[in-house]
Amino acid sequence: MQLLGQTETLLSRPIVWIGFAISAVICLLNGLSFLLPSLPEIPVKRFVVVGFGWFGGSQGFGHIVLEKPWNAIGRISVSFYPFVIGLGFLMPIDLLFSGWFFFLFYKAQLVISNALGLSKMPGFPYVDRQCFGAAVGLFLSLVLLGWQHFRSVIHQVLVQNLSDESKLYRTAILGLIIGFALLSLFSIRIGMSMWLVPIFFGIYFIVAIALTRMRAELGFPAHAMEHIQIDQMLIESFGSRGLGKSNLVALTLYRWFIRSFTSHPMPHQLEGLKMVTSNTRRRLYPALVGISAVASVTVFWVMLHLYYQHGAINFGGSSYGMKFGARVFNGLQRWLS
Repeated sequence: MQLLGQTETLLSRPIVWIGFAISAVICLLNGLSFLLPSLPEIPVKRFVVVGFGWFGGSQGFGHIVLEKPWNAIGRISVSFYPFVIGLGFLMPIDLLFSGWFFFLFYKAQLVISNALGLSKMPGFPYVDRQCFGAAVGLFLSLVLLGWQHFRSVIHQVLVQNLSDESKLYRTAILGLIIGFALLSLFSIRIGMSMWLVPIFFGIYFIVAIALTRMRAELGFPAHAMEHIQIDQMLIESFGSRGLGKSNLVALTLYRWFIRSFTSHPMPHQLEGLKMVTSNTRRRLYPALVGISAVASVTVFWVMLHLYYQHGAINFGGSSYGMKFGARVFNGLQRWLS
């Protein structure tokens, strides 16, 4: 988003073009190295420097933190993706500071809790709850900061105003009502209790709105929110018996879009609305709706076709593609038993 307002100033600097050239050379060389293994590769991908990695159980310099309480620091990985480094120069300083501070603060919590013996408590220091609390706090701050605007929108929707802006707001509100009604109907049909529907989607949209705001302000290439597990929070709050089998099955079927929010469309759509001019923005709305409808059907068809054509165990060159479904439904089996 920074490029939109300062394109001439930013792109006129020679150092920026030197950075583009270095990044292009690294990406091109690594791409050729993948196709031609005889060529060297510049290591920029994620590797583990402390603890054990996800891939191959690799250990970096974990041997230097084997003693308590420092061994509780967990895994620390490092990567040098050029495009991520470039985005870092465009991010606001306060957001860069927040990213570093809270990462180090999280690691410090692990070490201190281990030293005090608190790590024996299940789930301590409750990182998932902290992440959800941060999302709620960000959502509430957005509501408070934009309260005057929201009041203006409500006023324009309720009064008999025939301006184009009022019509646009009415259309958006009507879409929200119809969309939520259809979501509720579908959720009830698959077994979710009527009382759980507003709670589930209320939490979901709180996280989604906070995520969209962060993505629009930071511009980071991925937005994984794996530490905010809505289904797990509901189960811990009400208990598996309190929710019942039908609700557990419904939450499992919704796991695909609440696992990490990486496929959430709102951040990408907001970026599109920001990039277009005010004159062409009106034409973008039907395009977003139409593309979303076509893409939803297309993606389901492509995934099913690839799995049945090549076999799920061979998808992506390994059985990695099967692990997500197995993890979800094995969890459902544990809840039901």
